[in-house]
Amino acid sequence: MVMDLRGSIPMFFNMTSGKVNDVNFLDDISFERNVFYVMDRGYLDFRRLYTIHTNNLTISTQTIP
Repeated sequence: MVMDLRGSIPMFFNMTSGKVNDVNFLDDISFERNVFYVMDRGYLDFRRLYTIHTNNLTISTQTIP
């Protein structure tokens, strides 16, 4: 789910079966500039992150203990 914190209605929602890996969500979302995306390590896929990077979007990773 993609949530705009200025409201309470999701901007994007995709429900799949339990057999679909969470990282596949990165293929369905359209990333925007000047937006923060918070993900856990389950979304760590360097090929997909590089695709986001080559589309002139900034990727910032930070580990939260």
